Amino acid sequence: MSEFVFAPHAITRHGEWVTPLTAAQEDYDILFCEYCRLKISVVIDELTGVKSFVHTPGNLDGVKRLTTCCFSSANDRQKSKAEGNAQETEWGIIKPRRLPCNTLKRRWKCCWCNHHWHGTKQCPKCQDWLYVMM
Repeated sequence: MSEFVFAPHAITRHGEWVTPLTAAQEDYDILFCEYCRLKISVVIDELTGVKSFVHTPGNLDGVKRLTTCCFSSANDRQKSKAEGNAQETEWGIIKPRRLPCNTLKRRWKCCWCNHHWHGTKQCPKCQDWLYVMM
């Protein structure tokens, strides 16, 4: 991900809930996100001196967890992708019909959301099939 994901608050290693204004300098190296448990860094703007919290994923697994964080805009894109083709009428929401998958029905695991299921390859939780393995 090339964009920064800001967080309004963080958790210290002692379990204390802090904001950028209340975080002590000795806690700067040990801050974590409340939702995705990724490490949080403190960024100080050079012009204004304003402190803010930014997620630091560190590796590919961290980037995958960052997309599930409620502060990430990628989380909003995944939700809109899953619900974007639905049409709303006076009788309710009409979802478009999907073509059937030609994959085998077996036990699958989604590497994206860590969901296990038996059936076709497409994950029923996140609707993804690229990061699915047996």
